[in-house]
Amino acid sequence: MQEKVDFQINLIRRYIVQKDVTEKFMAYFRVAILVLVLVANAIFHLVDFEYGWLIFIGNIFFFTLPGNDFKEKLATVTLGGLVGIILAYLLIIGIVKLTPLIGGFLGYMIPLAIAISILIILHPRAPKVLNNVGFAYLICCTMNAEKFAANFMTHLLVFLVGSFIFNGVCLLMINPCMKLALFHPSPFHLFSTCILFLPLALVSSISILNMLILFRPDKLK
Repeated sequence: MQEKVDFQINLIRRYIVQKDVTEKFMAYFRVAILVLVLVANAIFHLVDFEYGWLIFIGNIFFFTLPGNDFKEKLATVTLGGLVGIILAYLLIIGIVKLTPLIGGFLGYMIPLAIAISILIILHPRAPKVLNNVGFAYLICCTMNAEKFAANFMTHLLVFLVGSFIFNGVCLLMINPCMKLALFHPSPFHLFSTCILFLPLALVSSISILNMLILFRPDKLK
């Protein structure tokens, strides 16, 4: 009887320790990602890089998608975004080709219905490829259809290369953050780490303004 009680106590202790380590890991990981996002935004702002939104939309989904399998998330974001960008290009081409033949309304609605149907109807069969990430990129890429169609390959390459590099760096941060959570369990250490990175947070205002500028219509023309 005593052995059973001891076993249950050990299970509870193990669960508490594991939960504590997980919480500390996520805290360290968030600080690391904060720094990475601020540094990337600062660099994009300094070089006046106007395609940064292609990278950061995918990064947002990378952290908001459910689950803790980051490699699976990377595949879902990359494939979903790729499909969304390609569908956006085909949608624009379809509208341009059909409008002179069948009129503005049908020329717009038919390609739109096909593109959205692919993402909605076929989603259960291929959720890793046809998902909300694709929807987001489809919408954003068609906000300035003329510029997007004229620079399709640039958008596609920036998304693929930028997403792999940015999200790949995020994956590389997992092990160091886990080691910090295991070997530096003190909450004070986490607090001191946040204080250390606090000056970088001052760049956040510039980063937010930079993201807003990237989405401004007059910037995208």
